[in-house]
Amino acid sequence: MENESSSKVAVSQEVRTGGAAGAAGARISYAGAVDGSSESSSSQPIFEVKNEVAEIEIPVEIFEDAEPLWKYFMVGYFMNNAPHIGSIHSTVNRIWASQGKTSKIDVQFIGKKTVLFRVEDEATRNRVMRRKFWHIANVPLVVYEWNPKTAQAPPDLSAMPMWVDLKNVPGYLYSKKGLSFLERTTGKFVKLHPNTEKCIRLDVARMLVEVDFQKPHPQKICFVDRDGIEVTVEVSYPWLPPCCGNCTKWGHTDKDCQVVKRLQSYSVRRE
Repeated sequence: MENESSSKVAVSQEVRTGGAAGAAGARISYAGAVDGSSESSSSQPIFEVKNEVAEIEIPVEIFEDAEPLWKYFMVGYFMNNAPHIGSIHSTVNRIWASQGKTSKIDVQFIGKKTVLFRVEDEATRNRVMRRKFWHIANVPLVVYEWNPKTAQAPPDLSAMPMWVDLKNVPGYLYSKKGLSFLERTTGKFVKLHPNTEKCIRLDVARMLVEVDFQKPHPQKICFVDRDGIEVTVEVSYPWLPPCCGNCTKWGHTDKDCQVVKRLQSYSVRRE
């Protein structure tokens, strides 16, 4: 029993000191053992605690060399009610993920119409953000790089491609050349909707158009045909994003206007 007790004490002392090698070498912390790294002295903060506040100076290399944990993220803004998260997840993993890549794209909601995408593959992130505008389950989506500075900033919607419908188009203009000519009154023509190409609905012609939100959006197109008859084509925008009545910018409503919130915050501070 005495030998067993002595053995336990010896083992306990060896664990605390790290054995003979541990006594001669640096002490390994629990954090270092977990992440498998040994921090240099330059990464150890020099600080003083006053009134429960630790005052430190952050070295320049910490600012310059630190790799942000959020670099894999992109933020997406839907222009209407967002699809179900399962639909979003399956769609982006099908159309965004690069072939042969094992990493999957993770999706999470951070707002009613705002989604955060985690994409580890850099080439995939760059490709998605380069195109910028997408349609997920027929709902327009604009994608930006996410970072803490722009997390609360509204998206730039000065111009974006969106579906535009034309009603009562005469048969002699129901062609790609004729429809794209009419559609240029609303913006830059991109392509015809598949249903329009197949003439599934002849009463409505739908086209993808890059709409400039700094310009007025016509609701009607009027012209005189070869017989001198005046023709009126109705224009509608199924996915027009919200427009703020306070700052007149697109992409957010009056209650979400950051300009108003800043003014309110300023007024509260003055009071």
